[in-house]
Amino acid sequence: MDRYTGILTGAALFSGAFLLCSEYEKKHAVLTEYDVTSDALPAGFEGTRILFLSDLHNNHLGKENGKLIRMIREAQPDMILFGGDMITAKKWSRCDFSGLEELLRAFDGRIPMYYGNGNHESRIRSDRETYPGWYPAFKTLLKTYHVRHLINDTVIIEKGEERIRISGIDFTKRCYLAGRKRPLEADYIEKRLGPKDGDYHIVLAHSPLYLQEFSDWGADLVLSGHFHGGTIRLPLGGGVMTPQFQFFNPYCRGLHMEGPTTLIVSGGLGTHSINVRIMNRPEAILIRLHRKESL
Repeated sequence: MDRYTGILTGAALFSGAFLLCSEYEKKHAVLTEYDVTSDALPAGFEGTRILFLSDLHNNHLGKENGKLIRMIREAQPDMILFGGDMITAKKWSRCDFSGLEELLRAFDGRIPMYYGNGNHESRIRSDRETYPGWYPAFKTLLKTYHVRHLINDTVIIEKGEERIRISGIDFTKRCYLAGRKRPLEADYIEKRLGPKDGDYHIVLAHSPLYLQEFSDWGADLVLSGHFHGGTIRLPLGGGVMTPQFQFFNPYCRGLHMEGPTTLIVSGGLGTHSINVRIMNRPEAILIRLHRKESL
């Protein structure tokens, strides 16, 4: 074997191993657990268990999403929050919400579910000519399974006389453009969610780029996705590339803090255009809320 043939053989073997690893990872999700503590949390919500899902992109983890459904049941959440992009809306894709429907059917009437838009849901809402019939079908799906859809809207969760708030913010297309982060208008969040009050406030914000802005507004917990964990993760460098073609962005996955605000970024449950995951298994997230007692 000459040197040239050896190089080609080695490259072929590496590529094959790379693809096999990716195909395995894409179908084997992990459950990541976080304990989030805040002195703003009412005592009655101590220990609340939140299951956060994002970026399924119509993936199926097991037959009819059975593996993912079992994982969620075993986590015993009090509520399920969807961070957006559970569907895929590209010009080449067909209208298929089956992966999402499998999850909604499994938990309808058992666990309260709240849904915030990602860029794909926003796309079928704003561009109905390209995606005819998609948005009405999507809205009907959520209504059928009693999911509260939060489009620049807030729901109040009460326990006795105590309460927390959950909001979903719908980012404009400009926020998802490739390249550098586009700044928000000074009152962008307040225009959509209103002024921050004294309640513990969870925000479903699909893009993780705006932690500072949500901290300034007063969010207690921000849940994001969108970056698919960085597609390929390196042991020291983190996520390599986001869907917005930002490289080694620190907010690809995990827990981040800005003042009293906690940001948790899901690595997502699926892929679409760049159909690869390396050292970056699909991720469901269990969050346990705790009250930090004032000294």
